[in-house]
Amino acid sequence: MSNQSLVRGLMSAIERGERGPALAEYFDPDAEQVEYPSVMNPTGGSRGLKGVLDGAEVGARILASQAYEMHEFLEDGDAAAVRLTWRARTAADLPGLPAGSELTAHIAQFYEFHDGRVLRLRSYDCYEPFGAVDA
Repeated sequence: MSNQSLVRGLMSAIERGERGPALAEYFDPDAEQVEYPSVMNPTGGSRGLKGVLDGAEVGARILASQAYEMHEFLEDGDAAAVRLTWRARTAADLPGLPAGSELTAHIAQFYEFHDGRVLRLRSYDCYEPFGAVDA
């Protein structure tokens, strides 16, 4: 599987709400995800595979749906840069966001791969102003 197919498969799995072992298949056991500061995560942070899988569980509770639109994929050996748009709708009330709110982020992600899996994922998320719930 190409690295681009791997990333597209990972995004599709997240869109379908896959969690646990089904999601872990896309990641190296030593995977690390680094999220740089954003309006949704002001301090940023990093987490290993367990944290990634725990985050998918949280996402399943607070998001009714989410979708990725990949605009660019640039690859150099075992590294890739991806520019994408992420859209989601909240399933639960969040601070300042009632259930049903739409979220949109323009994202730059940088991947490192090892043995056909994601080893490192660094993400820079730029959120649009939060929208109101459709009446």
